[in-house]
Amino acid sequence: MVTKVKKIEDMIPENKRLNAKLIIEKFENLLETYINKFDREFPVKYENAREIFLLFAYIAKNTYKAVRCLCIDVHPPHWLKPEYAVSTAPMLRMLLEELATVVYFSDDVNVKCERYLKAGWREKKENYDKYFTEFGGMAEWNDWLDVMKKYLDDTKKSHKISMEEEKDLTKIPTWRTIGKMSNDIALSSDLREYLKYLVAWFYKQYSQSAHLTEPGIVHLGAMFLYADPEDRQEVAKKLRSDSIMDCILICLSILSEFEIIFQYEQKERLKYLWSILVKYYPKANELYQIRYSAIL
Repeated sequence: MVTKVKKIEDMIPENKRLNAKLIIEKFENLLETYINKFDREFPVKYENAREIFLLFAYIAKNTYKAVRCLCIDVHPPHWLKPEYAVSTAPMLRMLLEELATVVYFSDDVNVKCERYLKAGWREKKENYDKYFTEFGGMAEWNDWLDVMKKYLDDTKKSHKISMEEEKDLTKIPTWRTIGKMSNDIALSSDLREYLKYLVAWFYKQYSQSAHLTEPGIVHLGAMFLYADPEDRQEVAKKLRSDSIMDCILICLSILSEFEIIFQYEQKERLKYLWSILVKYYPKANELYQIRYSAIL
């Protein structure tokens, strides 16, 4: 006998169903606040990191909007199906990478900014060298190669690339992955432990889904194997609900890290959003207690 899938209304008790009106507008306004702050009031002492953090804020906003579009359940367009939420996994993984990177920056913004820019320059130079070796003799590639070469030459000074490093790119350390960040002994123990928590409880699942390993494909795709269309819809609705909640949770964590670093006097707005989220989402309560309750 096949057990029917519970309806999402039965899986989530009524007192644990978040009314989006309590949080969405205030959350989106706070996203815009940090974009405006980075654009107009970025601290002079961190000036070299301004564009990096401005882009972090824009990417968080844009990714949130994309996830919200896929997960909307109030008057959705006729073509938007609940099962499209399976496509959010790579976006959530990217947001978590951003959160980890901002956490990693937080202990010394200027030092991490320099490493970040230098590692990026190395990647671009390696990419240029690969294309030049393969296509350098072809006229149709000349314009692109010239533009790339000019960019590398123009940014050598701002990215503090020495002659030695330019000649031997291995002298420029690559940027750390989230796993390596969590094991960096130069980082404070509390930041290392927080990064390890993110890897264990968030990143692993998102990576399984993004890479379509067996656990990932089961998590994302099992709904398609249900014979009953109603069962498929209920599983898809739960995935959609989890995806948008995870997205808001990660973005709120990113905004909280911005506040910890830059002190833009937005703590009360952040604490209000956390106070709502922790009531309705157990993941949020745990993450808040581990990192943000004592800092905000």
